[in-house]
Amino acid sequence: MKRRRMAPAPNTLQSGHYIFWHQRTYRVIALDPDNALWLHVEPIPEAPRTMLSLLDLCASPQAGASAPRFAPDLEAVHEQIEELYGITSTVFTHDVPDNYVIKARIIMTVVETVRRLVSEETRHAALRGETVLRTQAISRALETVNKTTIQVQVKGTTKVRRLQTSRAAYYKYVNRYDTYHGNEAAIAVSFRRATFRLPQMSQAQFHFIDLCLLLYYGNTRSTKTRVDQLASDILEKQTQGYWIDPERCGATIPQNLVTELLDLKIPIQVMLENPEKKALLTKIQMPSTGWFSGYTRYIEAQAHQGEQLLTSRLGKGIWEQFYLVFDTFVARAQCPLQYVFADHWLLDAWIVDEQTRKTPSRLGLSS
Repeated sequence: MKRRRMAPAPNTLQSGHYIFWHQRTYRVIALDPDNALWLHVEPIPEAPRTMLSLLDLCASPQAGASAPRFAPDLEAVHEQIEELYGITSTVFTHDVPDNYVIKARIIMTVVETVRRLVSEETRHAALRGETVLRTQAISRALETVNKTTIQVQVKGTTKVRRLQTSRAAYYKYVNRYDTYHGNEAAIAVSFRRATFRLPQMSQAQFHFIDLCLLLYYGNTRSTKTRVDQLASDILEKQTQGYWIDPERCGATIPQNLVTELLDLKIPIQVMLENPEKKALLTKIQMPSTGWFSGYTRYIEAQAHQGEQLLTSRLGKGIWEQFYLVFDTFVARAQCPLQYVFADHWLLDAWIVDEQTRKTPSRLGLSS
């Protein structure tokens, strides 16, 4: 059988190119002249140069880790990061408090320096045939870091800070650093409270808006304007301004009361005549269209936090009731295709490469 000719791989490791790997960006300096398996790189933002193993770079990524990304310039690196993690680089710190900017720089410096020192110690120990306990290596690296003083430029002035980090604080720094993928501006902004620039609203208003977004925006093709109008109609025509007050409900919000409030067949007057139900209701106002649109964008930006947000605002079990239980959707559906379900099943069939016999992918069935 005639062997197919493989296309040459692009020279992504040439001097001046960039690598994004393990939440860090590096600029390639050169291959090690004595050992071609080592690559001299410079971390970005600027930090002491280090070396990366080509064997590690070319190895298959471990579970939960991503493969290294290569690019000819920083702009291309940022585009790949945005595509990989769904984040944007247009985060600025001009309106962030100075102490947040300084704290973000401290986190960046501590995490990157400790990781570099631990990596160097591990590499040197491996060359000597020794093993290094990671916990002890981190402690030794922190001892070095805690002797360091850094200077931070904040709005035209220089702030000097002496680093003093415990091991417990270091682990918290690592968690925040990895969460925002080493983006210093995003780390600084993350210290703001979750409701920054959101006007003060009552718990009942938030509960009503969150539920409307969940029911009519997250599961349908409706626009923000359409959902805003629908929520206004519900509050004005169906409930006459009444809604559940979570502060009066205690630990559990009665979901049957939510269902009755949204049931067009049950007049609000019937519920007001029930003393037990009336005690859980309060008068609220519909927020402005501008606020509703801004709040919707804020919710959409909270990646991977939907379940926690709904649970904290709407009550325990609301996620399962509206998102995971099929019967609930069937009972609530009022028009065709209002709720659509899909299922995916991996088959015991693999696609095998003709030459290497490796299995690059597995077949799946969607329904």
